[in-house]
Amino acid sequence: MGSVCTEVGNGTDRRGVGFLVTPSKLPPGLLGSAALFWGVEAGLVLWAIPSALFLEAPRFVSKRWSLGREDFNRLSDLCAALFGVMAVISYATLEAPEAILTIFRFGPLTLLPIILGQLFSERGRVDVSAFFLALRRQAKSEGISWELDLGYPFLASLMLGAASGNPTGFQFYGGCTIIVGIALWSIRPRRFLTFRWAGLWLATALIGAGVIETIQVGRVVIYRKLLDSYIARIGPRVDPTRAPTAIGRVGRLQQSDSVFLRVRPAERGGSVPELLSDAAYDIYRNREWAAGRNDFKSVLASEPVGTWDIAENRDEKAAIIVSKSLPKGRGLLSIPYGTHRIGGLPAESFERSRFGALRVNGGPSFSEYRASYWPDGFSEAGPESGDLKLAGEEKVIRRIAQEWGLTKLPPGKAIDAMLAHFSENFHYSIYRKEEAGERPLEEFLTTRRRGHCEYFATTAVLLMRAAGVPARYATGFVVREQDRYEEGFVVRGRHAHAWARAYLNGKWVTVDATPASWWPIENARRSGFRPLLDIFDWMRYRWSAWRWRPVEENKGIAWWVWVLALVAGFIIWRNFRDWRPQSADDSAVFFEELRLGLDSELLTLEAAFAERGDGRRLSESLRRWCNRKAGAAPSADAELWRRIGALHERHRFDPKGLIESERTELGRGAQRLRPEKVSS
Repeated sequence: MGSVCTEVGNGTDRRGVGFLVTPSKLPPGLLGSAALFWGVEAGLVLWAIPSALFLEAPRFVSKRWSLGREDFNRLSDLCAALFGVMAVISYATLEAPEAILTIFRFGPLTLLPIILGQLFSERGRVDVSAFFLALRRQAKSEGISWELDLGYPFLASLMLGAASGNPTGFQFYGGCTIIVGIALWSIRPRRFLTFRWAGLWLATALIGAGVIETIQVGRVVIYRKLLDSYIARIGPRVDPTRAPTAIGRVGRLQQSDSVFLRVRPAERGGSVPELLSDAAYDIYRNREWAAGRNDFKSVLASEPVGTWDIAENRDEKAAIIVSKSLPKGRGLLSIPYGTHRIGGLPAESFERSRFGALRVNGGPSFSEYRASYWPDGFSEAGPESGDLKLAGEEKVIRRIAQEWGLTKLPPGKAIDAMLAHFSENFHYSIYRKEEAGERPLEEFLTTRRRGHCEYFATTAVLLMRAAGVPARYATGFVVREQDRYEEGFVVRGRHAHAWARAYLNGKWVTVDATPASWWPIENARRSGFRPLLDIFDWMRYRWSAWRWRPVEENKGIAWWVWVLALVAGFIIWRNFRDWRPQSADDSAVFFEELRLGLDSELLTLEAAFAERGDGRRLSESLRRWCNRKAGAAPSADAELWRRIGALHERHRFDPKGLIESERTELGRGAQRLRPEKVSS
């Protein structure tokens, strides 16, 4: 114990020393009404009714507990434990947005122990040190007390809880305006005239209504902006209809170092293909690729739930597990060529394009799907006339193809000759310092001879077409970097790649014209902080994998949540097993207060000044407060202020206490300095 003990109303202690009460300034019935309002808006009426009764009971029950600093410390720890358990269970069983709303919704319940402790205590206030371990040590060593009325913070938590129901009608805003207005009215400066204060509050409420209406109109735009920013941060957005390139762009090609995919073999000891495809395109125009026909067709769901048979039923020859984020539950899947089945991905719809791209809609925000494939299987439609078109680059491409001798060779040898030419005479580069001309591909093939994968993939497709080989432009990821934390591979943003697909000997094959030096060059861009950041990436991945695990695995609350709840319960039991709050009528409590000096008249004096707005500051001890009052008092009273401050400190903290004459001097001095006598 270390603060002023108060009662409901004014009174005297057993030695006849008068004291002034400093009750909560919230008007009677406001907390109970706010609790009922919270229950109605948040859909927690069954919780709100008993809470409201408990909150208003102290006004009808005279008995109080003598709760000291250690008691409030325990109540604060209990509230923290309840809040922690609620937050963990919410995030473990709900999606993130719903979990956040649930925390706000049930937040007032976790604060009930300490607010009821305040309302049923003699003090009527809580020491701020109860909420901070550092302040607890300071308060204990220096005897400083910072008291706070929790009524207003608890009222704010009730309003936040009511808002968690996402109300849109006038009922919520009107009720909130009335409750907050009454609370502010109770602490308004007395110099303000009633009609003036009411007018200001009404104007504020009307402005608030206008702001809310503006937010309602503009939040859709803001949400879309934030969503685009989030998607840009978590991974590249692949459009199956078009693929803009950085061909001809000045500066350094920027790629993220964050982990976008995690890939592992479905069976222990299995292998993982080096390339995962996202999409393919057949038309090149104005430095970007496009798909000539966007003819996605629905794929029928199969058994078990989350299984999609893309091709005719086949025995599984190889399979991998791919972990990937799907913003808003939709996007293109990264898959090996020859994929014939996807498993473990429940979704509303599943589509496949003629180029083999797979698009999911209405799926989870994070997925771990199983891709079953045949390494030599077919996953794309056969060649069409568009796979031989050169568009605006025809003249230069045909000239280069003839110079390299590609047009005179059979398709297979033409491809080999082209790859040899790229390997021997071209270099990989992610930087371009000068502006490109109108024909960046011609410049790349004839003079500059350096560029990134988009240059090599684009020119390879066009050169093969000039040699009579149907070809397409493909994008995806290269899978090479081992995962340092578990079996499998990690795929980063800088592992995004582009290559060509050529139709050779009756099937589509991959033709990667980018020099092999591109991989070490990209790895050299790795940040020195990346190993540390990878730890957080892995932790986020494991959390997402657990939260979005298949439905058949998601039965109830995980075992570790129950373990955590048991540990929290044990801590609470250990903290409260010996706790016995004592009644204010207990004589042992009275003598304990005397021993600690809580019967000092200076406490009553400070409470009287606090009623007039001239009490202690938050970080101010009673001794410092007396010295400050002495500095502003007339010379006749200045020394008396300092004297009673010193006497109180000895009475409060000196084990020997005060002798009888000094004790009398303290009481008379405090009586002499009471505000009504000083002002008179």
